Formats: sequence, C-alpha cells, structure tokens
Amino acid sequence: MLDKGDLRLARAAAQHCLFGPADRLNSGKDPWGDVYLGNGKDRQFGVNDLNVKTLQYGVMNLDNNSVVGFNYVTVTQRVDGSGKVIAEKRDSNSGMSISMNGGMLNAFTSASNELSRWAPSLDSWVRVDITNQSDVLVFYQTDFFPSYEGYISINGGSFNTMYREAATPAPVNPFINLAFTRGMNVNHFTYNPK
Repeated sequence: MLDKGDLRLARAAAQHCLFGPADRLNSGKDPWGDVYLGNGKDRQFGVNDLNVKTLQYGVMNLDNNSVVGFNYVTVTQRVDGSGKVIAEKRDSNSGMSISMNGGMLNAFTSASNELSRWAPSLDSWVRVDITNQSDVLVFYQTDFFPSYEGYISINGGSFNTMYREAATPAPVNPFINLAFTRGMNVNHFTYNPK
C-alpha cells in the first residue's frame, strides 16, 4: 500500500500489452480453417514496440488514488491462401478496464477475435502495488497464448520490465491455448529510474 506520508512518489505509468509472435498464427488457421494475420512477425519484447493485439496504458496519481488511461485493440484481419485480406474488424475493447483501488492499479483484459466463430477470448489480469517510492509488487494472470508484457515508469524515470511471458506453442493450434490460463504469477522488484 502507498505510504501517504511520502509525497515524493506522485506518479507512475504502467503499460500492459499482448501480441501474437508471428506473422500468421500456426499457418494462420483457427480451428474452423480460417486464416488470420498475426501482428508480431519478428516481434521481440520491448516497451517501445507498439505492434500489439491489445494495449492498456495507465498513468497513476498516487497522491489521490486515481488513474487516467486507455484500452486499445487492433484490427483483426482474415486472409485467403495468397495472403490477401478478405475481411477485417476492429475487435471491441468493452472487456478491458483500468482502475485504482487503495493505491493499487488493476488492469483487466478480455478481448476476442470477433471474426472467428466461438474463438476463446484473450484474457489477462494485472495488479500493481508500489510502496516506499520504488518497491513494486506485481500480480498477474495470463493465458498461454499470445505473448504478454508489462512495464512501469515511476516519476518520469525509465520503464522497467514488470513481466514478460512468451506464447506457449500449442500441440495443434495456438487458438487452443487461449482457453487455458498460466495461473497466478508474482514478481517483486525494486524500481530503477535509470
């Protein structure tokens, strides 16, 4: 919890994103045979790479327990055998939220490929707790697919990695791993502003 007596810790920015680490998802096919473009050909983890499926960004005011942020979902594209886009749709961000409660940031994501019939949603949950100006405790839960990453900056310092989870290959198709969670993970570290 935030030590309210220490006003030197005023603001923190947190970023949480999901990306498909391929140009096509396991030859691009969902369980029904439709092909989709991924968004991460040669995509590596990194705070400045905004080639993402979803992005949540929140700026926390720790003095008054508030957050301002946004929830972004990219366009999904279905392609034919030659790679030509034959359908596209911006998926809804209605299942995404960012909030503050007791000095802790909470970010929820539940976003689906709305072009794929009955596709499981991309699900994740992140809670960030900052104490003593630089002590960061992160709880997070993600699916096995796609890749997930989170970063934090305190008082304008450099972004530190909170977590990175690479997509876990599925035995048949990556869409299967959308239905399973990795379980709860915890990361505790001291923030480095440089």
